[in-house]
Amino acid sequence: MLNQDYTAKLLNLEDVIITNVENLAEELHVYIELPRKEHTCPACGSVTDRVHDYRMQTVKDIPLARNTFLHLRKRRYRCACGKRFFEGNTILPRYYRVTSRLVAEVIRAFEKVAPAKEIGCRFNVSGATAMRYFRCVNHKPKELPEVVSLDEFKGNSGGQKYNSIVADPKNHKVIDILPNRYENDLITFQSCPSASCFINACFACKSAISSSLLLRTSYIVDRPSFSKTARISETDKPKEPLI
Repeated sequence: MLNQDYTAKLLNLEDVIITNVENLAEELHVYIELPRKEHTCPACGSVTDRVHDYRMQTVKDIPLARNTFLHLRKRRYRCACGKRFFEGNTILPRYYRVTSRLVAEVIRAFEKVAPAKEIGCRFNVSGATAMRYFRCVNHKPKELPEVVSLDEFKGNSGGQKYNSIVADPKNHKVIDILPNRYENDLITFQSCPSASCFINACFACKSAISSSLLLRTSYIVDRPSFSKTARISETDKPKEPLI
């Protein structure tokens, strides 16, 4: 029992029962199960601890010097109403094949500038999977700084030719990177408290955005964007009929 307790602490799995540990050449396999306890039936709300059967599920976990896999022996409980359901756990999200802490570590790895493929190789997932976990994070700012600048640059994010960057020029920080330069996506910042000064170097941000997004703010636009917008506005005006 003492060795089992040390193993649980080493793997940070103190809330589960470790039944076996296998060390292979490049992989570590840990066999675990949860303590049996009463569960509430999701159909009728009754409390039951009757076990219907067991299912074995293999999930990926945080690598411990090698690729680590957890073999979870999941219980299915049976209620008197006939409903059968799996036991609840905090290790594995529903419909996932990786543990919750592995997803958290993958997202935390994006704090440093590194390719998604490199992060995926570090945690035994693909680069596309690592990016999918990162997109689940809501990193939209709750409020805008005093001065906000908007510019566009050529990129390939989201299959678009141009992307937009929202920055804080006063503190030299990047607020957000938008996958395109469409007006509708730029107006999404309207839900945030408005800044006192807005610097626009993006041609796609027209007067419609400035009037709806940045009311009661100082609006500064660079000369090339302003001239280009003015020329297109003059071109789009309906021509007067000749008399």
